[in-house]
Amino acid sequence: MQGAAVLRLAAAVGLCAAIAACFNGSDAAGLPCELDRDCGVDQRCLSGVCTNRTDDTPPETCGNGVLNMSAGEQCDDGNDIDDDGCTNACTLPACGDGIVQAQNGEECDDGNIQDDGTCLADCTFVWFFDDAEDAAAFATWTQAPLDGNDPKTAWTRVTTMTHGGRGAYHLPPQDDGVAAGAGLRFVSPPIDLSNPDPGTGGVELRFFHQYDFTTCVGQKAYDGGLLQVSTDGGNTWTTVAPVDGYPDTVAPKDMNDPNDPPTTTNPLGVGVPVFGGENTTWTEVRVDLSDFAGETIHLAFVAGFDDFNCSMGNADPALLWLVDDLVVARPKN
Repeated sequence: MQGAAVLRLAAAVGLCAAIAACFNGSDAAGLPCELDRDCGVDQRCLSGVCTNRTDDTPPETCGNGVLNMSAGEQCDDGNDIDDDGCTNACTLPACGDGIVQAQNGEECDDGNIQDDGTCLADCTFVWFFDDAEDAAAFATWTQAPLDGNDPKTAWTRVTTMTHGGRGAYHLPPQDDGVAAGAGLRFVSPPIDLSNPDPGTGGVELRFFHQYDFTTCVGQKAYDGGLLQVSTDGGNTWTTVAPVDGYPDTVAPKDMNDPNDPPTTTNPLGVGVPVFGGENTTWTEVRVDLSDFAGETIHLAFVAGFDDFNCSMGNADPALLWLVDDLVVARPKN
């Protein structure tokens, strides 16, 4: 008789599960489940528990100050303050939930965990973001020769040779036989480092690049590139260095009289630290911009050439300088 009773009970439970009608909503709340059909009418199975909440609706008990895990609550601090460590939906705060949780170190939260021009994936401020994916963004950059000489090359946006997305900025190799040296400054749109106020948290430029400034096989760094910042709309420029420094310096001309000071036709000048030689793998560069906090700045990628260029000698004749994934944000830890 006992075995028969168990069988009858099992059959009844199975029937109730099949038609989801033997329980009403209040009866099923809090019971364990695997599927919605395991719960009662108007109930859902969320996180293995029957509840009447949806993905974007907080539990009915949320806000009463009593943690009700069976209803799907992760926390309950009994108030309607969204940014105090427990959200109004009774969930624990997380970067990407669209709520700025300052006590967790968040400076911004745009509802996703991707780097973009609104907020970085780690929920920290971003003052400038350009991943070269958008042709319209490239159009906001300008370029001008140094000292008025024709550099015989210009920055372009390419969709090949990228760091990983669908675009990169490219300065192709200069033509051979430049008459008297030349240079080119590639200038960003204005970047307001006062909005938001960086305070004392620091600001840095980060980008990826690769380059080949070699000029004729076996020769020195007669050509090269560097970074500059302007705080007056491009009237004057300050050279800034990567945190790891520049790898090379502009070499003097070989035909200098040993009794005379070294000279070069490169407009950057003799002995100036530069990206020189070759680096044909994508490498991240970091530049501390904290000294410019509170200013509106322009960034510039500056290339300088002497008067004897041999692009045929480059390790990659198509390379010269590629730049991608630029961001001005908080310094990396």
